[in-house]
Amino acid sequence: MIKYIFTFISRECNLLFTHPYMFYLRRFWCFFLNSILWIKKDLLYRYKDINIKFPNKIGVSYVLMETFVYKIFSEMKWLDKVLDIWWFIWESALYLACYNKEVYCYELSKTNFEYLQKNCKNLKNIHYYNAWISVSDVKYMQYNESLGVDSTIKVRSNASKNIVYVKNLNILTLLKKHKFDGIKLDIEGGEYNIVDSLIKNDKFNFKKWIIEFHFLNKNSNLRHLKQFIKFLLKKRYRYEIFTNEKKKISLSKLYKYDFCNIYFELI
Repeated sequence: MIKYIFTFISRECNLLFTHPYMFYLRRFWCFFLNSILWIKKDLLYRYKDINIKFPNKIGVSYVLMETFVYKIFSEMKWLDKVLDIWWFIWESALYLACYNKEVYCYELSKTNFEYLQKNCKNLKNIHYYNAWISVSDVKYMQYNESLGVDSTIKVRSNASKNIVYVKNLNILTLLKKHKFDGIKLDIEGGEYNIVDSLIKNDKFNFKKWIIEFHFLNKNSNLRHLKQFIKFLLKKRYRYEIFTNEKKKISLSKLYKYDFCNIYFELI
């Protein structure tokens, strides 16, 4: 019994003080004095008539954390066409639309896509599509919508109910159709396949990149990321690595983190 109680307390304390999506005291001022004021300044002031709508399952702390990421990468500006995969429910699309001519957003979740339409329907420079972006040529992908409405939806679920089919687009085909000069990529672990495809085919003209790399606790993913950085350095890109709390970290320290955000810019 004592062991059970100790395990429970330990687990709850771990969630409270280390889980990145928890709105705990240590980041209270960070979020409120930085994120809230930044949202008001950079989004609501620009879009005075906008009425942001949130799914019931989306916590404020999650949205604030995600928005804070885009504050970190505020240099993503002055581009003609930005490719945004997956866009979630509004924050990155609106931010990118503030500072760039056109933004093309692709979101796999039908629930998220409904909020995209509600939140961005009056913005003419945002083009949004309910589609999956991958390295495959299959016409449709499937996932279990009941597992969540955020961008961490699990794919290829064994559950027979609540399966949703969504149109799939090959990233290389998409790049042939549009001359994107910027990309934001946050696809919960799927970034490695897309990055690998881009490297092998060398089919991109991005001046700036924003990528969130996940599951860095796996040695294979960490090696893959380092290879990608080395590849872009040869192409004369500079880069900066951050945590979601705007803490800048070095490449040699990445093994300590589960995920990171990297900004690349062509010199």
